[in-house]
Amino acid sequence: MVVDPFPNNLDGLVPSTMMGSTQCPQRDAYQYLCKLAVLLGRILHHPRPQRTPDESTALDHALTRFLLNIPKQYRSTIGVSSKEMPTVLLLSCTTHACTIFLHGRDEQDGEQRSVTAVENILGLIRNVSSTLGLDDDRVLGNPLLAPTLFIAARILCRRFVSQKGESGDGNINVRNQVEILLDALGRMDEGWPKLAGLMKTIICEDAKGDSKA
Repeated sequence: MVVDPFPNNLDGLVPSTMMGSTQCPQRDAYQYLCKLAVLLGRILHHPRPQRTPDESTALDHALTRFLLNIPKQYRSTIGVSSKEMPTVLLLSCTTHACTIFLHGRDEQDGEQRSVTAVENILGLIRNVSSTLGLDDDRVLGNPLLAPTLFIAARILCRRFVSQKGESGDGNINVRNQVEILLDALGRMDEGWPKLAGLMKTIICEDAKGDSKA
């Protein structure tokens, strides 16, 4: 198992194939998560309104290459051991969070990319929920997972409010999707009740269409 130094720039996230770095020694999911944390930090450090075209291109290039280089065993939660499941789930969800923060709804196709990313996050939660055992609250109870579930739920709430008809019922499918994410956040109640409670309260306010957050 190779242990990489913690990367401090985008070039260190994925070796350059053109420069002869064709060998890819085995790395565990945690190392990929550390690299992804650097990329997420860069994306958040350069918000869309202040980001130059060159910065957007560099970040998009880095994210695309990172996704293409994630090993097969970490691209899905299916077949992942219970020991690695919390890390693999966090890794997978955070890649979609990077897409949301990188593209958002300010770009021409940013809204659709965000919606697709949210649907992928929901798919991961559905897959994991069907395999959880009695002692697996640490998987969905991971507080580091909360921000991704939170932003995904808020995007869905925006869709829910925009699709409300005269009856005020909104789109039942979107509402059910929000409920799934609320239930997932609810798995943090035991270990992180204040965090889970605050996020669920904000999401519920968003769904009413009168949130100021």
